[in-house]
This record gives sequence, structure tokens and C-alpha cells, in this order.
Amino acid sequence: STSTSTSTPTSTSTSILTLPISTPLPLINTKDFSRSLSFSGPEEKTGYEIDIFLSDEHAIAEFICAICLSVVRNPVLFPCEEEHIFCRSCIRSVDQCPKDREHRNYRSMIDLKGAVLRTYKNMRVKCEKGCGQWTGALADMKTHIETTCQQALDKCDNDGCDVSCRRCDMISHKEACKFRSISC
Repeated sequence: STSTSTSTPTSTSTSILTLPISTPLPLINTKDFSRSLSFSGPEEKTGYEIDIFLSDEHAIAEFICAICLSVVRNPVLFPCEEEHIFCRSCIRSVDQCPKDREHRNYRSMIDLKGAVLRTYKNMRVKCEKGCGQWTGALADMKTHIETTCQQALDKCDNDGCDVSCRRCDMISHKEACKFRSISC
């Protein structure tokens, strides 16, 4: 006669979720994940991508946000002992400094001033839209994007049209736009 024995675990067992081998596990890009956690709304962006900066990497390192891991956008000083710098949109939902864990209220954030602000604004960058046609001071990039960058989005100005496309594609859009004015 054959006997079958069953062993009973002596410790508490935990349940483990098992997936069939054919089910791929989702991969999480940690940079995108940290950005999604700190995103405050459609009008606010987290930091600038590091690869647009042409300045000395030591200067850039002083302006890395510890939350989104990018160069700070709309920087503020956290009023901790070391006065760490963060993106305004990233730090808005945090009540303690991510670097040294000191607690503070968001309303007590300090805007950059003086030499630190000048250094930040004067860092050399290339266009964050990737046009390849412009380099300059960080403080001037917004004007470039709003006025001359061919990769920036523009909204069609034909009445009734709600299309937005890159500035370099706008002429061909307007030629084909169903809302364009046609002269008789």
C-alpha cells in the first residue's frame, strides 16, 4: 500500500500572487513614476531635463531637485538648515525636506534671490523643445519658445478650429484647415 503524507507548515504562511508566465509584468520607469507623484496640474511642469544644459556639470548639480531628479523649474528654497532647492511644483505637496527630513510648511518656501538666482537664470541651455536652432541663458528660453521656436505648439487661429500643431507645421495645416477663409 502506498501512503501519502502531507506536511503542515509550522509557521504562518503568506499568500503570494502568481501570474501565468504569459502575463508580462509592467515595467515602471522610476523617473516617470517620481514625476507622476509630484505633478501638480496641467499648467505646472516638473524640472528641466538635464541634457538641455550646456553649463558646467558642477553648477548644474547645485540645482537638481531631489524629488523629480531633474534641474529645478520655478525653484524655491526649502527653509531647512541647508536651504535645499526644489521645483515649486514638486515640493508643494511635501511637508518635510526630502534631503534632511526637517518639517516645514509649504507657505514658508523662499524664492531664490541674489547671486544664486543670477547663476540659475544664466545657465546655458539649448531649446527644451529640441529645435536645434537656439542656445542661450535659461532665463531667455521661455521667450524663444513663445516667439520663434519651430517645435513649439501653436493653436490654429482660424475661427472654429481647435487644432494645435508644431509651429513648423502650421502653414501646411492652415492650407488644409476646414475652417480657413477662402477668398472668392
